[in-house]
Formats: sequence, C-alpha cells, structure tokens
Amino acid sequence: MNELRYGMAFGHEHVIRLASDQSTASTSYVDCTGLAHWLEAGSVYLVEGIIVFQSPSLVVGIGLSYTIPSGASGIMINQVPTSLSAVTPITSRTADGHANTAAVDAINSDVLAVCHARVVNGSTAGLFQLRYRSSLAANTVVVKTNSLLRARRVL
Repeated sequence: MNELRYGMAFGHEHVIRLASDQSTASTSYVDCTGLAHWLEAGSVYLVEGIIVFQSPSLVVGIGLSYTIPSGASGIMINQVPTSLSAVTPITSRTADGHANTAAVDAINSDVLAVCHARVVNGSTAGLFQLRYRSSLAANTVVVKTNSLLRARRVL
C-alpha cells in the first residue's frame, strides 16, 4: 500500500492509493484490499473515496460500502454516474447497508464514483475499510489501480 501523509490545520490527513486492481463478481460486499485507514479511539473522521471502476455490461453497476470499528457510528453517501448526464446518490447509516447502482454509461471503461463518509469512533480503535460488490451475480466489477481513499481526523 502506498500512503502519503501530511499535516493539516485540523489534524492529519492520510491519502491511500490502491496499488493494484481489485475485482469481484460477488453480490455480497468484499473488502477492497488496500483501501483502508486506521481510526483512533474517541475520534471523528471525514473519509472520502475517489473510486475508479469498470463494469462488463451497461446493466451492471457497483455497490460501495464500508466497515468500521465496533461502537463507531458512520454515515456515507456515494455518487455514481449511471449515464453521462445522471448521477445516482446512495446514502446509508449502516455498514454494508448501501444499495447498488443499476447501470453504467460505458462497458469496460473507467467510471468515477465519489464517496463521502463521517465516522464518529467510540472507545475501540480499528479500521475504516472500503468495500464493494457487483450489482449482478457472475458479472465482475473492477476497482482500478490509483483509486484513492482520503481520511482526515477532525476531532
């Protein structure tokens, strides 16, 4: 995992770059290995994902979600284009509670998804882990190399 770290006025910002493509044909969420960040106990983080993915079919979208430490609370919104002029926003207050997008605008071409999350961590330190799934069984979606996860501790 390649990680860049630098200080900011409100704490530290960490940018994690996905070092290699990750793929799944599963309709159950799986970890996007390499896009995770350690959350300190008793802290609040803003997490942003800049996720580039590819789909094998116009009717196969992607689901993006997360897991967080026990006792933490989180909310995440994903914005995924389903055509060149439409974006589907999907919000969830629970880990792995996100719906999928149902389509993409181009087959086997890079599609950009943006995720925004706020995590209030309790007394247990642990990982924010980005997760993903295919919207249709037996159709492989690929999260591409150089997708990014940025985490900022704000409290």
